[in-house]
Amino acid sequence: MQKEELIASIKTAIADGTLSEADITQLTSSFSPSSVPAAQFRVQERSLNITQALYYIGGAIVFIGIIVFIVQNWESLNSFARILVTLGAGLAGYLMGVLVYRSLPLRLVSYLGFVLSAFLVPVGIAVTMNEMHINAGTAEAQTFISLISLVLFGASALLFRQAFFISLSIVYGTWFYYAAVTMLGDFGWQTYAYLTVIAGLAYQIIGYGMARFSDERARLKIPLYIFGLAGSLSALLALGGVWDVLFSIVILALIYVSILLKSVTHLRLSALFLMAYIIKITAQHFSNNLGWPLALVFAGIALIGIGYLTHYLNKKYLHA
Repeated sequence: MQKEELIASIKTAIADGTLSEADITQLTSSFSPSSVPAAQFRVQERSLNITQALYYIGGAIVFIGIIVFIVQNWESLNSFARILVTLGAGLAGYLMGVLVYRSLPLRLVSYLGFVLSAFLVPVGIAVTMNEMHINAGTAEAQTFISLISLVLFGASALLFRQAFFISLSIVYGTWFYYAAVTMLGDFGWQTYAYLTVIAGLAYQIIGYGMARFSDERARLKIPLYIFGLAGSLSALLALGGVWDVLFSIVILALIYVSILLKSVTHLRLSALFLMAYIIKITAQHFSNNLGWPLALVFAGIALIGIGYLTHYLNKKYLHA
């Protein structure tokens, strides 16, 4: 029985009186740590922590050992060996992760294999291309490498539904996004700034989608909000021009969004970038007219006002 079906059955049983609140309390209390002797519980917890630590240390040593071996012997390796220790090791790490993922005691080992593959698979594809006398540094090659990585870990995200694979999919998807645009032509930095604005908006949408889950995927919400907002707002600040006029409107809109979503992250980042905007505008337009000391005084008063406004909105609307 699936989790959703089980929850629905419990709700139905409560609604028709088959299960009472006392039954639920008795059932949940029987699985609480208090039902296990305290000493035994501490021993089990300590044993698990030691096991996890050994997994992490062992995995780190394996990873470092592979990197050191590759670096030290790279020049002496032939083409086949170079592909084997990069792409081959990456695929082997991924296969190991898949094979032991279903075993809960070995779940950490599986993640170590996935981490190894996440690094070595794209590197191995680049090495394979170079050994085939294909320049892996071109936009076309970068698009191909990122696409293969995106397909591999995107499929893993759909299969395992874990935050780890979703994070990798987002990283490789972003890489593919920039590489594919670069492949289309030689654009100026302003184009990439606008691309960053769009990518930041996409991060916001994905983060909002992750917040709707009740499992570990919901933890991706805050990092996605932070990276998305920071990327978009930084790009708009760098663009200047008409965005120097519109930036304050964007910030006010974000503050309104933060109230709607009850998101402290949006509110704090909006305040930080509003401060950066005021400092930028003050330096550009008022330092010569008012003099630098008076411009600093003006900027300082404005920053104090923003700090108070942030505190007020946070207290009144986000933690009401």
